Formats: sequence, structure tokens, C-alpha cells
Amino acid sequence: QICANIGPDPSEKAHREEMAQHLVDELAHWQDEGEVLEPHSTYRLKIASTASASGEESLSGYSHDHESVEYAYFRTEGPPGLAALSVPQGHPNPDEFEKNSGLSDLAIYVKQTVPPTVPASGEQPLLPRPVYRAYDVGVEWNEDYVDLMYRIAYRDLGLYLYDNNNRPVRDAQGRLIVLNNRWGVTEDLTVTESEERWISILNASDCAMLDPTVIPHDKTLTASAAGQVLDPDALYEARLIPLLLHEDFSAFSLGDTATGPAGTMGGWRVVDQGTNSGPSQWRVGETGVPPSRYVEQTSNIWGGSTEADVPAKPGTLLVYASNPALPAGHPDQPSEWTDYRFSVFLRSADDDAIGVVFRYQDPDNYYRFSMDRERSYRRLVRFVGGDPAVLAEDEAVYRQDQDYLITVEAIGDDLAIYQDGELAFRVTDPALDRGAVGLYCWASEGARFTDVRVDDYRVDAAPVVYRFEFVTSNFSHFVHHLHSYQDETWGVELDAGSLPDAGLAALVAAGAAPGDATTEGEERAYTALAEATLGPAAHQNPAEVRASRVNRDGETVALLVESPEPIDWKRTDLAVARAGVEGAAPGLPGTLKMTGVTFGNGVPADESVSLLLREAADLTGHQVQLRSLPGALDEPAGNPVLFEDSFDDGARGLLFDETFGPNALDHYTIVDEGSTPPPSSWQISGGHILQTSNIWGGSTSASPLAAAKPGTMAITGSPAWGNVRVTAGLRSTDDDAIGVVFRYRDAGNYYRFSMDRERSYRRLVKLVDGTVSVLWEDNAAYDQDHLYELVIEAHGDRLLGFLDQRFLFSVQDGDLASGQVGLYCWANVGAHFEKLLVEALETPPLLWEPQFANVGELTVVDAAGAVSGPSQWDAAGGVLTQSSNIHVPGSGPEQEGTYAVGGSDAWEDVQLCVRLRSTDDDAIGVMFRYQDDDNYYRFSMDRERSYRRLIKKVGGAVTVLWQDAVAYTQGHHYDLTIRAEGHNLAAYLDGVALFDLADGDLGRGAVGFYCWGNTGAEFDRAVVIDRTRRLGPWTVRDGGTISRPSVWRQQGGALLQTSNIHDGS
Repeated sequence: QICANIGPDPSEKAHREEMAQHLVDELAHWQDEGEVLEPHSTYRLKIASTASASGEESLSGYSHDHESVEYAYFRTEGPPGLAALSVPQGHPNPDEFEKNSGLSDLAIYVKQTVPPTVPASGEQPLLPRPVYRAYDVGVEWNEDYVDLMYRIAYRDLGLYLYDNNNRPVRDAQGRLIVLNNRWGVTEDLTVTESEERWISILNASDCAMLDPTVIPHDKTLTASAAGQVLDPDALYEARLIPLLLHEDFSAFSLGDTATGPAGTMGGWRVVDQGTNSGPSQWRVGETGVPPSRYVEQTSNIWGGSTEADVPAKPGTLLVYASNPALPAGHPDQPSEWTDYRFSVFLRSADDDAIGVVFRYQDPDNYYRFSMDRERSYRRLVRFVGGDPAVLAEDEAVYRQDQDYLITVEAIGDDLAIYQDGELAFRVTDPALDRGAVGLYCWASEGARFTDVRVDDYRVDAAPVVYRFEFVTSNFSHFVHHLHSYQDETWGVELDAGSLPDAGLAALVAAGAAPGDATTEGEERAYTALAEATLGPAAHQNPAEVRASRVNRDGETVALLVESPEPIDWKRTDLAVARAGVEGAAPGLPGTLKMTGVTFGNGVPADESVSLLLREAADLTGHQVQLRSLPGALDEPAGNPVLFEDSFDDGARGLLFDETFGPNALDHYTIVDEGSTPPPSSWQISGGHILQTSNIWGGSTSASPLAAAKPGTMAITGSPAWGNVRVTAGLRSTDDDAIGVVFRYRDAGNYYRFSMDRERSYRRLVKLVDGTVSVLWEDNAAYDQDHLYELVIEAHGDRLLGFLDQRFLFSVQDGDLASGQVGLYCWANVGAHFEKLLVEALETPPLLWEPQFANVGELTVVDAAGAVSGPSQWDAAGGVLTQSSNIHVPGSGPEQEGTYAVGGSDAWEDVQLCVRLRSTDDDAIGVMFRYQDDDNYYRFSMDRERSYRRLIKKVGGAVTVLWQDAVAYTQGHHYDLTIRAEGHNLAAYLDGVALFDLADGDLGRGAVGFYCWGNTGAEFDRAVVIDRTRRLGPWTVRDGGTISRPSVWRQQGGALLQTSNIHDGS
């Protein structure tokens, strides 16, 4: 017997190997994710075909192969909703194609929404059911490439919520709810019926195996916001809208650059405005694991002024430029973007200005938000025609090398800026209604930007590629739903007449076990039991979850639970439990309900409670208390609390600070008293309040008898303000009256300070029941266009006034104890009000006001070793004089002579104001924080020796702290103000600052009047003001010297400090 094994024919073998390879290749395709061509690109399709001819009969043996190559060209557009697709040539019904192609939106790609709104194939539309208010919203796709279509077009999809009035939804802080969109994959694999059958047949064979786990799942887009809780029982619409822009710089090559003044980088264009240290250098970089891209500006380019209060700050911009593929004026052109939300992460390794621009139209018209660490500002500026106007600013500073998320919301006239989710500024400004976005820096080497996102909130132009509606529940989530239960169970006696025992037993028996699915029979049994027990109320939804104990002959046979809204039993398990012990009946829960407690297991402070806020409420005053057993040691008798302050005894510290935002006048009441010519014209202009009408009334005379001067007033604040310090910035480009009112009750009762250049008066008047009285006046005229700082201090019946640090008046009048404050002008078409600050005064500010009727209120000290003595001090008629030539000879700074000391050696923070004059040419001045002959500060000025000097004497040693070479004018009355507050020492002469320095060697002491070799020294109009700042039992001490003073206020049960004060280290 001969056996032979003949191998396969080579051609058959090759054919089988080709089939096997084809099978492997095709199985590999099941792992592929959808591929998407680049948008707005032209592609060429190559078609190669081969024709083979072979002869038969007479042509037998002839063969010829002919290869033909054809090319087809096509162009791609954007993804659905962003493309204007052409109708295929030869299509029989173009209109029908545009309507039913499915390429104008994403409807054909949506498998399901969250909450569900898409019915299964062939089923009726889903009935709406309430959706918990804190649940996510999302979309599940039936393809895995939906996200890629939009991402490669730089127009990622965003999911947004709108209310029933077509307004974007905002959270409790007024922020647009821009949900954190998360792309994911579906839990279940989606395959067609034919694909599923093919996989089953294949896996049942021996030739190949396909693992379903390697097949990519379809994509989902879910969205949620931290703390997102929608309104109850409200209709919402979720909209899928492509972003206007999403730029993460990943499409650029590492190291790509754009150089000023007008370089480009993809769709971005450089705009250099600074003229120093240019041009700018913008570069794409990479950081992190996994790496992420950013764009960084590395030049120190800057322009304009380096002063913090000059807002222009021209630097460099990287602006998202116009799209050349779109016609000018197209709503998708960046220059035409209207309403949007613009966010970017930024950081700086430098300490200069960094920020963003928005609604950018050209280099002269845009908004800019910036922040500068070195100059301690955060600022929103509007540029129109190249002119800057500060819309809002504060002193917040950034930290170097820290990422910040800056978000701009520009919706209509409303502009809001957020930093890391916290509101920085909100203003209303209609000047610029559209424009592009950009990145900005000034003198900042190392300004870095990444993840630029522009969300589309245009009402008419935003392309909505899919939308669905849902109605919210009254509850935030399932726990909130269940805990609407009021922790009480009512017993209901079900008599046999309404439901016999057998019928009751049958209904109870129909209930399924807790782990089993509900059945139709169980649902019918529940309905029957509810009707028998509750009657008509069984068909009404209760306001909360209720539990009724159904009794028959005193025995509980069932628990009937009602819900105000349907419960999804597919996702809910039911369990019944009871307490093992019987305790006291709990009180009914209120808005705040305790839902859980954990007890410590031998670990101190391991207890916890869970609380549920069932309705929006103010939690002020709520406490969680722990009752514990006494310890092993006896507690001390009496109250162990040494000090407690709940900060709830009213407003203290700073009461009002006008920031002059665009809506500032909304909190003012305009009172026009003048009748010629009405009305007034109050407005916000140039970052302050301006009144431009010539409204006036009464007489034009400067006489005190014509002091009524009814004009116009802008009133604000609280009628309860009594003991206050009012600080106002006043400037007039006209020459008529301007001033402030305080303790304003109504148009016939208030105090008013005003000054008039044309009539040469400064005047304090009061109106009581419409009757005008002059309390103080002089005949000084103000300087036009000079910004004056006016300070009024009103405590009890004492009224004090200061203008540019010069003492004006101290009067007593108790007719008006409290009231609002306001701005005033009369016949003034250029009244500018550039500051308004109101602070509470805790204690009387006036410490000492010597009458200088005699020298009995002073202690005279003549220096040891003095010649030409003794001193000759005299006081009469309110003037203190010294006429002796007493002095200690010498040319050093000691200059010891004679001085008259008064006041208390316990005074700490004080302001000393005095008018002084010398008819001689030697030294005259004042002393403060005087403790004894060897410890004090002294300011003096000398005409003959041409100096003005501040010295300190500590332990007998003299140190010059400040000095210049200016000589005084003989016979001139000088208004001198010395301020000693903490370590800070400052002086002003006739309203001009002399020095402002820090020295902490002497912290307290009395004051004195000084002269050296001066036979004509005069002092009058002296007052000492308490400058200690207090808030109830608290005393403010400022140690920092930068961005001082501190700003403290008590409000809403909290003590707040908002200044950026620090010591520079």
C-alpha cells in the first residue's frame, strides 16, 4: 500500500493566504475610530483601473492589460451647522436634499440625551418627567467621531442651558452657567443587527475570532457645573452650539514664533503698541506631563507712563484676526462677534501687566482687562478713539508663576470679569458692541497664555446644531426628594366596610419583595389600597413624601408611601427598617434638616452630621452643637469665655466707597432745588461723577444773608448715619458753588459745606425746617480745575472740616443728629466729584482745641543753657505769641530754644493742625509725641538759615529725619498739619505735602509750640484730632507701608479687610 500527501496547488495556496490576510485586515478595521478629513480643504481622489484582454479561437494566445488613471477633486467644508454645502450635481430635487440631507445639524448622530428625550425606533415620543435640578445634562452619540469633526475646525462643541425666556442660565452669583463639557464613551457597545449577526457567525467558526471589547464605543458629551442647581419646576432647553473659538496651540509646531509689530501665527496677529524694548516675541512652548502647549511673550515691550494711575499702558497684543475665507461683515468674522464668553488661562514670570482684550475692533477701540503686580492694580479699561477710560479697578495683585483662569462675559451692555471663578468687576457699558478677542501684556517678559475658549452667546447668529427640552423637578437630587419627608407617620384606620379583610389581604399580598421588579399587578394593588385609604386624595400629588400606617383593628397591615413626583424604580431599591428602641418624638424638620449622624469609635472629634438645605435660605445664626459628658477634670466655675465678638452689632469702619462704575448713579437720589434753568444733568464721565447743568436758585449775592443757594444734590447712603467721616474729591472747571451735604434728612433739613470762586466764600450752613443758618465761613476762593480733598467729621454735636489737609472749622451744633450724604453744586456747569468715602467714627475726634485766652493750659519749657532768656509766652484773643530771643547757641540740628507743651502724654495717633506766623526770620515750629525734654519729634522752619526740618530726639540724641532748603516768608500765615499715625509721620504746609516717612521710635506723647531766637512767633487756630481708628472693641494698627492704609469694615456678621497693605518683603 502506497500513501501520498499531495500539497495544495500553489495558486490555490496563494489564494487562501490572500483570503486569510484579507480577513485579518478586515477584523483590524473593527478597532478603527472614525477618521475625519480636515475642513475647508481641497482633496484629490485618484481612481486607477486595469482592463485585461485575452484572445480566444483565432486570437488565442493574445493578451493585453491597459491601466487607466482618473482624478476627481472635491472640497470639504465645516462640520454640521457650520457648513454651506453644495447640492450634488444632477440631484433631482435640490430643495429636498437641503432639507433632508441630515448635514445641517446633528440630529442623525444623536442616540439619546440626558435626560432621555429621544424615543426608540418606532415608539411614541417620551412623556416628559421632572429631572432632578442638580443632575448632569448630556448627549450620547451613535458615532465615535462627532467630537473630532468640530475639534479640528477649532470649534469644539459646547452644551448650554437656556430658560423659557430664551436667556442663558446663570448661577446664584450671576455667572453664566457654562458647563464643564466632558467627552466620554458609552457604557454599551452599539452595533447594527447585521453586524451583530456577522460577529456571532464569525466567533462560532474555527477560522477567526473577533473580541468585541476592542471595538470602539460611541462618544458621549456630558456637562455639569460645580454646585449647579437649576430652578425648580422650570422649563429649560439644552443647546449644542459650536464654540466661536477653542485654541490650545496644539496645531502649531513647538517653537513657532510671531514677531511684532504685525507678525502672524495661524489665525493670530501681533499688534505692537508699545514703543520701548520692542518688538514683541510670541513663541509656542510646551510644558507638563502629558505635555500641553501654550503661547508665551518674551519681550519687555512697553509704552506710555510707568505710573500706576495712568491707564493707557500700550504694550503688545496677540489678536485673533479676521478669517480670509469669510466675507467682511459675516457674523462669524471675529470682528463681528457680539455676545460671548471668553476665557483663558494665563500666568506671568514677571511682575508687570498681563491680561486680555475683548470686543477688539482696531488698535484704538476695544476693552482691556489687565492686572499688574508691581503697581498693585487690577483694571478694566475702555478704549474709544484711542482714549482710555477706567471702568473699574481695585488693588488686587497676582502671584508670579501661578495659573489664573480669566473669564470675560460680554452679553449686550453687561460686562463681567471673573478671576478663578470669583467676580472681579461687573459694569454696564454700551460703547462697543462687537469685536474680536486677544491676549495682552505690558513690560512683561514671560507672559504665558493657554486654552483660549470663546463660547457663543449670540442670540440670532449662534448655530444651534441640536436642542432638547426638559422640565426640572422641585428637588435637587434623590436624597433631597426623599427628605422632603417630614419625619412623621400618620396612622389611618381602614374599616372593613370600605375594604373587607379578604380584599385587604389580597392587596397586601400583591406587593413584591424589595429586590424584585415592580409588576403591573403590584401597581394596581397600590392604587386600590390608596383609594380605599385616602379617598379622592389618592389622585393628588402631595407636596412632600408622606408615609401613612394603614391599620386594621389596631394592627398595622401596610405602610402607604406617597411621593410628590414619580420615582424611577429601575434605579431605586426599597428597604423597610425600624428603630430598635423607642425615643422621644423628634420635632418637625425645617428648611435645614439633619439627615445623618456618625459617632466616634474611640477617636476624639470623630463625630459628624449630614445636613440638607431643603430650600434656599440664609444660614446666618445656625450652629451645629455637640453635647458631651463632663470630663474627668472639673471645669472652672463661671463663664470660660474671655472675649467674644460676633460682629453683628451694625456696620462699622468703612460704610461707603464710591467706585464710579457706569451704574454708580443708580444708588443716588437726585434732588433739584434750583429752578433756573432746570433740570440738573448728572452723569458718569471719565471715571467720576459730573454735573453739567447751570441749575441754580435764590440770590446770586455772596452775602451770608443769601446763603440758601438752592442748586442740585445727589443723595446716597443711610438715614441712620450719624457719627461719620465724609471724604470727598471736588474739582470745578466753572467758578460757582460746589460742595457736599451731610446728615441729610430731607430737602429742608441738612448740613452743607460749599465753596464759590466767583463770590469768594467757603461756607458751612445748616437747614432746619427750611431755615438757613451760617455756622462758619471765610472769604477764600478755590482754584479752578484743582482737585480738592474735603474731609468732614461729624460726631455728636461736633462738626470739623478740613480741605487739602488744612483745618477749616470746628463748630458745635446738635440740631441734626443723623442722615444721608450727598454731592452739591449751584450754577456750576463743570462740577466734578472724584471721590466719596464714608467711615464710621467710634469716638469723638476732637482731642484738644486750645482757646489761647491765657497760658494756663500750657507748660512752658526753656532749654538749659539758653541765652537771651527767659522766654516771653503770652496768649490772648485766641493767639499764642512768644517775643523773647531765647535760644541755645549752635549751628547743629538741635536748635534748642523754648516751647509750650499741652495735651496728654498718652496721645498716640493724632493730627495736629495749627496756623503759625513769624515776623522774625528765625526758627518756628511744633513738637509732637513729646514725652520729656529728651524724647520728642519736632518740625521747624527757619528763614535766615533756609531750612525746613523734621528731627527726632530719643534719649537725648538728635537725628534729622527729613530736611529741605526752603525759607519761609515773613509775616505770612501758614497752615501746618502734622499727622502721626502708627509709624507713619507726614506733614503738609498750606496743603502741600512736605514729607511722608516711617519712624517708630516714639509712639505717644503730647504736643507743643516751638521757637528758637524768634521774637515774633505767633500760633492760632490749633486743634488736635484723634486719628486712632476703631471698630467697636477693635483698634486698627497699620504696620505695612505699601498700599496703606488698611481698609476695615464690619458688615453681615464679619470683619473684613480689603486693602493690599504690606511691607514690600
